[in-house]
Amino acid sequence: DTVAKFTYSVVAGNAVVVKPPSVDPLPVILFAKVVEEAGFPREGFAVLTVPGRESINLVSDRRIHIISFTGSSETGRKVIASAGIKQFVMELGGGDPAIVLEDADLDLAAERIALGIYSYAGQRCDAIKLVLVEDDVYLKLKEKLINNLSKVVVGDPRDEKTTMGPLIDTETVDKMLEAVKEAIERGGAILYGGKRLGATYVEPTLIEVLDKNVLKELKLYKEEIFAPVALITSFRDLDEAIELANGRRYGLDVSIFGYNIDKIRKLIRYLEFGAIYVNDMPRHGVGYYPFGGRKDSGIGREGIGYSIEHVTAYKTIIFNYKGRGIWRYL
Repeated sequence: DTVAKFTYSVVAGNAVVVKPPSVDPLPVILFAKVVEEAGFPREGFAVLTVPGRESINLVSDRRIHIISFTGSSETGRKVIASAGIKQFVMELGGGDPAIVLEDADLDLAAERIALGIYSYAGQRCDAIKLVLVEDDVYLKLKEKLINNLSKVVVGDPRDEKTTMGPLIDTETVDKMLEAVKEAIERGGAILYGGKRLGATYVEPTLIEVLDKNVLKELKLYKEEIFAPVALITSFRDLDEAIELANGRRYGLDVSIFGYNIDKIRKLIRYLEFGAIYVNDMPRHGVGYYPFGGRKDSGIGREGIGYSIEHVTAYKTIIFNYKGRGIWRYL
């Protein structure tokens, strides 16, 4: 993410100041060393490893004209409130729905959705957090999804056999398990996982909640939980699927699995998301296509080929050459 932001910012002619995450600054520091060794001008790039609370002084500095931020929606609001009138590219909270239609390839859907849940241990803004399945294929898809999750090998990411590593810290594990506990106490059922395997290791977790009123009140539905956990429920028609998918305050990505083009077109028309993936899990590369969300998921679009306009100061030049400009006609 930092590499992409750096690239499109310098291509647009900007000097760049990077404030890395307080809990994980090392990748940015290593990248800064690479940039320095490559001969990039020192006056054009700086890394400030200051605590998050001190970042307010940075974003409010009048010498900062553009802010490209990746983080939670709550922190994003604080940044905007503190920064004042500036240009923003905000890549904020997410957690994506996956909608499975009755004519979907269920093997493909189960495999892609499972990967969307546990990839990077669910610590991705575009991880799948809500699985919506049409009534007629609900039981079959549920069984296949559980089977895929059961094959996940949790362990040290340096081990080639591992398919899912740890969460970033114990507090994140605690937050996930508290949300899981709430779902169970409200009537949800753990279909797979739900256990802590170590200080920062957990099983990928799937929770069934068939009561839609209960579903909408759960932390796992309303909040972004950066962990490998997802809710699953059924829907009777497209209107209900759209309501449940749009009901969350985030609008980053959504997946649709199926082949009925009329249904897919309706979903594309009414789903309030920045990107829609048909027959695949949400994911994005560095500039392959515009990446960004609606609602509480952010402002603008990320990607080397798409963010330059957000980090560029426009000037409109009107040249009245020897009195032959357009003004005489206005």
